[in-house]
Amino acid sequence: MAARLGSLSAQTSPTWAASAYAHWRWPLLIGIGFGGFCLLGAALYWILDARGARRFRLAHRGAVRKIRLRDALRFNRSFWLIAALCVTFYGCIFPFETFAQKFLIEARRVSPQTASLLVGMEPLFSLIGMPIFGILAGRYAHRSLLMMVGSLFIVPVFPMLSYTSIPAATPMAMMGVAFALVQAIVWPALVYVVEESNLGLANGMLDTVQQLGLVIVNLSIGWANDHWLASATNAAGYHVGMLMFTGIALLSVLCAFALWRAETGPHAHGLETITTKHLKTP
Repeated sequence: MAARLGSLSAQTSPTWAASAYAHWRWPLLIGIGFGGFCLLGAALYWILDARGARRFRLAHRGAVRKIRLRDALRFNRSFWLIAALCVTFYGCIFPFETFAQKFLIEARRVSPQTASLLVGMEPLFSLIGMPIFGILAGRYAHRSLLMMVGSLFIVPVFPMLSYTSIPAATPMAMMGVAFALVQAIVWPALVYVVEESNLGLANGMLDTVQQLGLVIVNLSIGWANDHWLASATNAAGYHVGMLMFTGIALLSVLCAFALWRAETGPHAHGLETITTKHLKTP
């Protein structure tokens, strides 16, 4: 929630901090300040983590197992389907955020302030919806089915923005709901499909695969916008990039569907069945 609050503040800053954009260098200086703050936080976390690790080793002598990268090769099918879902689903969300305000200003003809508020809907919906969807998943399970619903929700967003006159707030709200729903479930799902001793490696692998995917999608969409000369005078130049986003969104639906099939079969790990009632101790 704290991360989404930061995203919301950054995306809507042209509205609440318009004076900071009076000179092009000022937003960069603000970014440097926040980057330094993050570096300080990481350093403090490293100190606390090192102390905790020493205490853990003292309390569990001989119980600490070294993480080996080759252990990732033994991860099951559900893990890799979750990884594929992460790449494709987040490949729609974050790269679109990179271009969204420029697209809304040039293709939808909205003001910079309105564009910032529209893009800010995504982290706002996530901030509000994540705890709600997390509670629902814990109570009723059906996690892979819910992730498939979230992936389906994002598919029509890009055609609606590109080819219809529907108010942009509607598809942006749909994207926000989808983001909240999938994100509330996908990372906690690792607990069910990976052994406890490999959770650290699984989180690292999942994040690595996701970031590699984001690099590829960002470069591809940027190339498409440049190649088709997307601009305020050529709004149609954005269509190819938006179609690419739609294709990636459809791939995320296929990944979620494959995960749902795997988790309703004989080798399921409980994504569809385990609820908070099962976790309560007598």
